[in-house]
Amino acid sequence: MAKRIEFFVGDSLDVYENIAFEYGLLKSCPDDALRIFLWSNDRTVVIGKNQNAFSEVNLDALKSIDGRLARRLTGGGAVYHDRNNLNFTFVAKEGVYDVKKQLSVIVRSLEKWGIRAVVSGRNDILAEGRKFSGNAFLRENGFGLHHGTVLINTDIEVMTRVLNVDKVKLDSKGVKSVSARVLNLSELNGNIEKRALIEEIRSAAEEIYGVPAQEIKVAFNAENARMKAMLSSKEWLLNRVRDQSDGYIVRRARFDWGGVELIYKQEAGRVKELFIFSDAMDAEEIVRINKRLEGAFIADFKPDGAMSRDIIRLFEETEK
Repeated sequence: MAKRIEFFVGDSLDVYENIAFEYGLLKSCPDDALRIFLWSNDRTVVIGKNQNAFSEVNLDALKSIDGRLARRLTGGGAVYHDRNNLNFTFVAKEGVYDVKKQLSVIVRSLEKWGIRAVVSGRNDILAEGRKFSGNAFLRENGFGLHHGTVLINTDIEVMTRVLNVDKVKLDSKGVKSVSARVLNLSELNGNIEKRALIEEIRSAAEEIYGVPAQEIKVAFNAENARMKAMLSSKEWLLNRVRDQSDGYIVRRARFDWGGVELIYKQEAGRVKELFIFSDAMDAEEIVRINKRLEGAFIADFKPDGAMSRDIIRLFEETEK
């Protein structure tokens, strides 16, 4: 149980600073505290840890709006951020960390505007049947990090231009476009605005956890600066991507939990230089599978683009 809430409100619109800072909160979190960090970015596409930027993002369109590309530390899919959405981060030690409870903070914070939000599946929050919040998660050394978006009045037209969304994924959701699936909360109540929502999240957290939230000034330290440098480096953003025309084979598959893209070469009947990209929520499991399949027999990867039952089984089990 949380004995205190440490409440941070970011004033930077730099995505690399914000992701670095939230990770710093995870690395230094006290055992008895719930940490909440609220922040925004300016014109940014944030991809999941294991996603292929060239497949998921229209990089030319992003460049045309002077936008940024970022890769986060959690799994899941690509999202678009601008100044008119609010991002939230919850950090706590196991035992205090409670995703259901954390999501309830966001749901309750919207009651002031008469918005009835519901949690859908493991990582979405919906209103009127449409998604305004996607969430992702990280566990490390006995602590958890849970972050997500709240679309307040984000530019949906720009979002649809900069994100390359898998048509199969949209079909699986029963919708024909990104704009049909997502929702700005301002569509439901034009009076909602970011500063007021920040205060409502704070109040909701205090009510649900029964302890006061102490606001702490965001202070960017040397460790945060080192993390920012890594997050903004070309190596982190693009290093796993290779020129697919240079003798690489591409295989794709979609499962109930998401999709995978395998890019590899073959040598002496075995897989070589394998890169697995995925929007799976469990980012570390994809890394483990990548290591396991490096050097596997090429017979497991069929010429027609299919994969053997043994390979498919690895991915089917990843999110169970």
